[in-house]
Amino acid sequence: MSKTSKKARQPAPSVPNSVRRSARAREAPKDPYIETLAIEAATPKRKRVSNGPAKTRKKRLTTEELWAPENLVTKHSPFISADLSKILNAVLLSRDNMSTEDYDSLIALLPAEDIIYPSVEDLSVPDPKPMINPTLFDSMSFKEAIRTYQENLEAGKYEPEYIKKGKEARRRRINGDFDAWKDEEFEVHWGDKQRVYYGSVAGESSKVKLQDLAKHHQFKIGDIFSLRRPFSGGPMVRKDATLTEIDENTGAMSFRYPSGEAEWEKDGVKNKTVSKVVSLTALEILLLKEDGKAPTFFKERGMKIPNGNAWKTVRVVRNGEDIGCVFDVRAKFWSQYLKNDN
Repeated sequence: MSKTSKKARQPAPSVPNSVRRSARAREAPKDPYIETLAIEAATPKRKRVSNGPAKTRKKRLTTEELWAPENLVTKHSPFISADLSKILNAVLLSRDNMSTEDYDSLIALLPAEDIIYPSVEDLSVPDPKPMINPTLFDSMSFKEAIRTYQENLEAGKYEPEYIKKGKEARRRRINGDFDAWKDEEFEVHWGDKQRVYYGSVAGESSKVKLQDLAKHHQFKIGDIFSLRRPFSGGPMVRKDATLTEIDENTGAMSFRYPSGEAEWEKDGVKNKTVSKVVSLTALEILLLKEDGKAPTFFKERGMKIPNGNAWKTVRVVRNGEDIGCVFDVRAKFWSQYLKNDN
């Protein structure tokens, strides 16, 4: 065999892959992420075996269901995250937008400090029905109360089960189950010097009129009706009016009061009289005008004297002792004589 043939039989030298050329068109490189997704999609899902009963997902309530009355006081209530200032405001919660019965029921739930009476000057006409003080809706206490209400809603404190527990606790308190603890914790003279009915709500007692109190001997000749009304950014008005007569049939009262800015009767100051008084609000306006400071203050600013609550700003002094504001006298009278009739 020739040398030439031997060379022909020798294998060709290997060519590195990096320089090898192929006549075929090369495919684009595959994306491993896409391939993984395709494999997962093609792989049949294995059913998860559970030893316990299958859990059913709660159905999500529709908007209509959320606003159903039975859901407004539950953990699902839309009030939890709603801006309640759009609902609870002076415009919507007014006598113009509510029935008389509903508005009176709302008034009965409020503290006396949040109630005002429209200003009237006719002493012979009973006080008009009270209304909500518009400043209530802008107060921090009101805003904090709204937030507390929303937190209680979210915590389920208005749910039937929670209310049931509350009623049971109340029943136990009435039965005296906690009396032993209270006796141990009771403070000597606790509450003895506290003035009555502070912070109490108006409740049903707001229906009692001034002449009703007079006819039922809640006031006595010689009682001093002492007006003490502060005005924000303005004067503090103090003026006394002494009760001189009570009409037993109508409950109308007569008063004597010092003229001008004098706060009480004293030598050198002329007294004035007024009779047939059945409106505490009108009596307050009369005393404010006689004093003069408040009317002057507001007139200079182009304003009227704002509505107030004479039932809280007029206190009764008997034999030198402050027995509380007229609101207190009314609440005590209702509690003692009328409460069981309602």
